[in-house]
Amino acid sequence: MDPEWFAAVAALVGESAGDLSLEELAVRLGDLAREDEGNLEARRLLGWLHWYRYQVGGDERDRYAAVEMLIRCFVAGDETLPTPLLPDVAERAYLTAMNWRAQALDDPGRDISHSIRLYQRILRVTPDDLAWRAMWLSELGVALRTRFQRTGVLGDLNAAIEAGREALHASLAEDRGEYLNDLANAFQSRFERIGEIADLNSAIQLLTEATNIPDDIELPIYLNNLGNALLARFGRSGGDLDEAVRHLDRALALDQAAPPDLPADLNDIMRALLESTARNEPDLRAAMLFNLGNVLLARSSRPGAEADLDTAIDRFAEAVQACPADHEDRAAILAGLGNALLIRSDLAAAVDMLSQAVDATPADHPERAARLINLGRALQSQPEHPRDAVFSVYAEAVRTASAAPSVRIEAARSAARIGPRAAELMETAVHLLPEVAPRQLDREDQQYALGGFAGLAADAAALTLADTGNSERASRALHLLEQGRTILLSQAMDTRSDLSDLRDSHPDLATRFAELRDLLDRTPATAITISSSVPPGSTTRDRHALAAEFSALIARIRRLDGFAGFMSPPSTDEILAEAAYGPVVVVNVSTYRSDALIVTTGGVVARELPGLTPEILVRQINDFHGALRGNQERQLQVLAWLWEVVAGPVLSVLGLRRDSGAWPRLWWAPGGLLGLLPLHAAGRQGDSVLDRVVSSYTPTVRGLRYAREQARRSAGTRALVVAMPTTPGKPGRLWQVPAEREMLRRRLPGAVVLSEPQPARPWRKNESDKLPTKANVLDELPTCSIAHFACHGTSDATNPSRSKLLLHDHASDPFTVASLGPVRLRSPRLAYLSACETALTSNTELVDEAIHLASAFQLAGYPHVVGTLWKVNDRAAFDIADMFYATLTEGGAPSHALHHAVRAAREYAPDDPSQWAAHVYSGA
Repeated sequence: MDPEWFAAVAALVGESAGDLSLEELAVRLGDLAREDEGNLEARRLLGWLHWYRYQVGGDERDRYAAVEMLIRCFVAGDETLPTPLLPDVAERAYLTAMNWRAQALDDPGRDISHSIRLYQRILRVTPDDLAWRAMWLSELGVALRTRFQRTGVLGDLNAAIEAGREALHASLAEDRGEYLNDLANAFQSRFERIGEIADLNSAIQLLTEATNIPDDIELPIYLNNLGNALLARFGRSGGDLDEAVRHLDRALALDQAAPPDLPADLNDIMRALLESTARNEPDLRAAMLFNLGNVLLARSSRPGAEADLDTAIDRFAEAVQACPADHEDRAAILAGLGNALLIRSDLAAAVDMLSQAVDATPADHPERAARLINLGRALQSQPEHPRDAVFSVYAEAVRTASAAPSVRIEAARSAARIGPRAAELMETAVHLLPEVAPRQLDREDQQYALGGFAGLAADAAALTLADTGNSERASRALHLLEQGRTILLSQAMDTRSDLSDLRDSHPDLATRFAELRDLLDRTPATAITISSSVPPGSTTRDRHALAAEFSALIARIRRLDGFAGFMSPPSTDEILAEAAYGPVVVVNVSTYRSDALIVTTGGVVARELPGLTPEILVRQINDFHGALRGNQERQLQVLAWLWEVVAGPVLSVLGLRRDSGAWPRLWWAPGGLLGLLPLHAAGRQGDSVLDRVVSSYTPTVRGLRYAREQARRSAGTRALVVAMPTTPGKPGRLWQVPAEREMLRRRLPGAVVLSEPQPARPWRKNESDKLPTKANVLDELPTCSIAHFACHGTSDATNPSRSKLLLHDHASDPFTVASLGPVRLRSPRLAYLSACETALTSNTELVDEAIHLASAFQLAGYPHVVGTLWKVNDRAAFDIADMFYATLTEGGAPSHALHHAVRAAREYAPDDPSQWAAHVYSGA
């Protein structure tokens, strides 16, 4: 026997173990174990004794006794047991894990963590080929998802998906349906939390496979969950319910034929489920009724289907009756009934049901916030309820830390509509905004998530500015705008910022940071294709893992000396430092109030703009862009209005007059819808912004800081010229593009020219020219400091990331905003986009994000970018480009070069701003 074992026994029994035989020691240890079942040390020592005896004598009874003694030790967390016995001990301990899990599932107040930890220990010490392993993995996944549902910790849900994947991989055919269902539930839960459509597609694929398993007794459950997942996808797509069901993207079987025994209509699916559900299964029947109510409620919003609302309420009411009073799902069913009653304007009944739903939901439950919001809306609809009481309901929802960030943000917005006391809540909402679009989501999912919160930062800043008791309100409002605008652009700029300090002191961390950044830039997370060879969710699995490692690495770097601010928003001092070369004017437009935040090295000053409201601004934008088709007088009127309400007051505060001497610089950060108008061209006859300052644009002060970082490393004069006088598949031609191309050849000697060939052309085509395809352009960009594009451009109103320059192969391989994401440039300096709408975001839900071609080039590393706000006359575009490069090649700065070119173009057509006001300069 091991001397350490004798020493431990002696310490436990209180006398020398050497005076007793092994049989006597076994008796003494057994007595101690029986007298006190919690004496784990006695059990451990007795277990080891039986193991030693088994090794010597080979008696199976000793082996069995060792396992029996060591089970409780293992359950308590002791894994320092005989290695050969661990699988047997773990297998027996499973019964405890299963019992703990069952108790926690039945009692929401019981902590399920003990069960999770025991499952994890069991799986850690059992072989991969053990027959029971798939079941244990699946049960672990369900336990982790349950804990997520109670706490909102996303890491649990990610772990549940990994466990579910492993369970499915290890499963036998007869158990596959159950594991498909469990994994699908985890995927749908993650979709509901972070909004990644690929997760929902994975859930639908898995459940579709489950419903195709013949003779599975759990078919009603799979069908219920499939109906729920399909309904969630209808809600995301926004399409008509019946049409969505008819199409492949909305159909039950996705890309394969629906099983012949299942109805094709989602509503019929739910009815069939109810008919197939035994009356003695109240839990399942309540769930079926609840989901059928949701389907009917969704369909009731279309014209002619109003009767579905009454039927939905009936189904919800039946679900309440069918659900046991102490069941965990009862709160959700009550909330569903309350929401439907609220839609029908049965306000008293809605308040009653929603109050019951909130009361039945634990204080830290992730769904409590959403139920509080609906209760608040119901209370708000009844004038007799005090506004303070309603406000408190919304405030509690905002402060529910376990809730989804999007829900908490919506609660803050609801509170803000009640009164100005919501400034603090709205500030919390802005801080939550980046969590709505985490890095693991693909770009389209991020845009969808952020699109619902357009103007959030503006409202938060406006409420902060309205708090006259706050002496730091202007600075605080600026920080809110910096954090709440251009979320996606800021994420990307942070990861592309200068790593030289980190590389000097921690080269390994800098290298891994760059690797993870590049992988996240390049890894798509797209919808899955149904295929037996492609595991569901495999296209997004690596992205979630990469994002988790990236976040952990950033946290690790911030713990290092000197790197606490790594990838953090700029401090007030850092923001003020960016005004050293000229003031930065951040304009904020909100229904609450509008202001210009004027940033100088001396501080931040707020100048209220009472004549600027969202309603007036929208009218002026519509008038101006409509007038571009020929109404020059209306164009001038809008520019005069822009001068009166925004630009003039700002320049007055700064003391910038026409006789200021040398041309001062000023950076505009218009944000939101104001960015659709040319602030740099604001003015009236005899006085304008063009006559007082050199205007530049930046999405945020943070963006300006990034551009200046890039400017410090930019060098070289090698140029790429992309010329498209005609565009395949598009009628007409850009008559001045050949002249623009030849002008650039003269002014930029040695430029690489990619030009679209013409069958009949009056000029000689240089033999070294290559076709301007996307691949050729991306191949040349990294080695060129200047990039000039003379071509058509389009702004995508639905998805700004798909805004594109129309190159030779635009129909098959478009050159979009997203195309520049993975590009790494060596020494970028200037991007000149002589194309239409390259600085325009036409999607009003994403104007705060500044997603357009000009910002994409700036993100790629170009510190100086010239773009346009609308379609520009071909001749005017050539003249401005010619004058710009004339100044640039003589040593002028890009900002001044464009300023003087636009002023010169104005001299030719002063009454037609459409010819000269579209060009904007963004950057350092």
